[in-house]
Amino acid sequence: MKSDVLKLAGLAFCWGYAKSRSVNGETMKGDCSDSIHEMARHSVSPAQLIMNAGLGPLQEEMLFRAGMQPKIGLAPTAAIFGAFHLRRMDAQNVAHAADAGLGGLLYGFVYDHFGLAASTMVHGAHNLGVAIGTLLSANQELGRRARARKTASNLQGLPRRLRPLRRR
Repeated sequence: MKSDVLKLAGLAFCWGYAKSRSVNGETMKGDCSDSIHEMARHSVSPAQLIMNAGLGPLQEEMLFRAGMQPKIGLAPTAAIFGAFHLRRMDAQNVAHAADAGLGGLLYGFVYDHFGLAASTMVHGAHNLGVAIGTLLSANQELGRRARARKTASNLQGLPRRLRPLRRR
């Protein structure tokens, strides 16, 4: 039983990490990844990571799994959970809400079979994967921008005829 929950938590972590590293090199924007992205631009405190990977999932699991799911069922709760994560009506956020709805199905399944602590752990593992992937993406982007600035400043010292042509 414990090993099943740990496997599901590992799967959720990998899913969150892969989602945050995302398609076409763009970081997925969503509820917790927005705040993680904001943290990456500043300094990240352990309290912020605990909130995104611990207290946030605990609150959501208590509301949706322990509060709603016993009354209205797994699928409706997962749909409401997905809608709860919809911030704007654009393609990326609709995709994020659909992804959250799938996560709601997973967390609901874990809640039904293993309880609130297990669903919170799996949800937290997912959010931790998102946090780590987003922070790595942000660091790579910051490094890429720093290298571009350095290259641009190095080119300023070259005679004009030796500088590469700029694309327009």
